Amino acid sequence: MTVKKLYLSAILDLYDRRIVAYKIGNSNNNDLVFPTFDEAVHLNPDAHPIFHSDRGFQYTNRVFHQKIVDAGMIQSMSRVGRCIDNDPMEGWWGILKSEMYYLRKFTDKDELILAIEEYIRYYNTRRYQLKLNCMTRWNTMKRMLLDRMAVAVASTNCTDCFWSIHGMFFFALST
Repeated sequence: MTVKKLYLSAILDLYDRRIVAYKIGNSNNNDLVFPTFDEAVHLNPDAHPIFHSDRGFQYTNRVFHQKIVDAGMIQSMSRVGRCIDNDPMEGWWGILKSEMYYLRKFTDKDELILAIEEYIRYYNTRRYQLKLNCMTRWNTMKRMLLDRMAVAVASTNCTDCFWSIHGMFFFALST
């Protein structure tokens, strides 16, 4: 049996627990992480979150730090050896694995990529979450926007309070 790896780089928004950007690739490197970050910034141009990650080489290098600065964000990192500091992202990996990955045996790369993409779409739009008062992320965001329009308080700028958590996970393909 040959095991091949496929890597998923994802960014989780702590406000509504959605995946704001993700990329799938064959290597755990800057060519995977940087485009994930760039997509998140492109899709959320008004957001200026605190960007939290582990201390992986991708997040500690100068180029990535400059991306954070250029996007008007603050960088935050877990303490050494403390995965609990990144608990929301670690929890998301657990949900993804238990609800999608462990339930099937993947032998084809394209099949696994499609399953990951379908799961992220489901997770972002249709999956209910207890932390969101048993609403979907989509309903939570709609509710927040309606509340903001109704109240219109200038000091409450939700785009400044989003936290983005980044993580990386690899999937094994059995052949």
